[in-house]
Amino acid sequence: MRLVPAALAVALTPAFIAVPTVAFDFADPPHPVSPKVVSTAIKGVDPGELAGSARPLAVTGGPVGLTPKMAVAVLTPKMAVARFTVAGVSWSRTSVVAATDVTVNVRVNEASGWTAWETVAITDDGPDPATAEAARARVGTTPLVSDGATGIQVRVDTTTGATPPGLLVSTIDPGTSPADDDLTPAAPAGSASAVARQPAIITRARWGADERLRKALTLNASVKAITIHHTAGTNGYTQAGAAAQVRGIYAYDTLTLGWDDIAYNFLVDKWGRIFEGRAGSITRAVRGAHAMGFNTNTMGVSAIGNYETTAAPAVMVDAMARVAGWKLSQYAGNPLGKVVLTSQGGVGAKFGAGVRATLDAVHGHRITSSTACPGKFLYAQMGTIRAKAGTYARTSSTTTPVLVPAARLFASYGRLTLRTGSSGPPVRDLQRELNRRKLPAGVADGIFGPNTRAAVVAFQKAARLRVTGIVAANDWKALSGLPYTKV
Repeated sequence: MRLVPAALAVALTPAFIAVPTVAFDFADPPHPVSPKVVSTAIKGVDPGELAGSARPLAVTGGPVGLTPKMAVAVLTPKMAVARFTVAGVSWSRTSVVAATDVTVNVRVNEASGWTAWETVAITDDGPDPATAEAARARVGTTPLVSDGATGIQVRVDTTTGATPPGLLVSTIDPGTSPADDDLTPAAPAGSASAVARQPAIITRARWGADERLRKALTLNASVKAITIHHTAGTNGYTQAGAAAQVRGIYAYDTLTLGWDDIAYNFLVDKWGRIFEGRAGSITRAVRGAHAMGFNTNTMGVSAIGNYETTAAPAVMVDAMARVAGWKLSQYAGNPLGKVVLTSQGGVGAKFGAGVRATLDAVHGHRITSSTACPGKFLYAQMGTIRAKAGTYARTSSTTTPVLVPAARLFASYGRLTLRTGSSGPPVRDLQRELNRRKLPAGVADGIFGPNTRAAVVAFQKAARLRVTGIVAANDWKALSGLPYTKV
């Protein structure tokens, strides 16, 4: 995207008093974080728990109690486990029990006590059938994301009461990194003519991906379509917790389900920050495992959270559109157009193997799979995502302005005044510096919005500057580490 600078007022330069500089810490360096995954074999029915659930279970998000023609196959006791934030249930692909004949209910013990039972859907993400990645994969549920739990209980119902073979419950502690609370997206690289400007993206290195977990990437010939998803996890995560959610899903997809990498090519949090998903997705047409049957020549962009239950923030919707428009533009795709894709079939696919389906170039997951994904509230925004993606795809740039280091901010921008509504490279460099100082200005997108103003105010208070929410000459001096006038 080409950012057009707003009209920037020229600030009068007052006389300055030489005072000591205010020092701020640099951002914590990122490093790979190794998750802790505990997989426990489960079988049998606990008599006491079965007696206690003679009445229908209070289940959220799915069937209540036993559905017709379903019988309890496994009901575990309440199990105390090491603290985790991601959990899931999986079993062997060689099972004679079809995935469509299995219902999994889970509840967890959080700080406030045991949650209600929740039906966890069988994943309709996954590698396409007949691929090497699919041959290694297990069948399983979508990951259940918690704010933190130390206990879990699982109930599995099947049409015959038979237990799926190799049944495991996995709990995952994705670990933490000092860099989690300072995830500044990497500045976009220059782009070729007629290709949309790359949005700022938090790289795998920055969110702490342990690259030992993944296998070699598989490339598509092109990117013809973008599938919009949601992770269906908790919406109560913090900015610092977003990276942990990505690491937890990555660990579940690779270590529990046996996929080559995280399913999605990109993930977007509720602050509009974009995370690189499957390795290589920024620069190449990497095949994901986000839409079984339709992974070929597509990419998956997933909203972090559950948008069946709440509306997606505007900044999230906008960021998803930016990714979609940019990535399609790399392959001469039109976000407002239609594409024809051949289904590879698979569990939950609405189109059988070999069927040619005509789809919107930017579409929700429910169009190709029997799923509620990306949630009714986000799905209602598909028209907006598509229209914005079309705009971003048409915004081309042959060059990317050089980033200005912190020490040269005053020299470069000292005569500029920035305020809400300003845009362009000076705003981008301001946002980067505020984020580096752990004052969250949001994505360094060059648009001076509410988050950027709040970060400016916080900086002005900490540096004993006049608190205006507007950046003028004296503020640029303070940001550059030069002597400046204090209030």
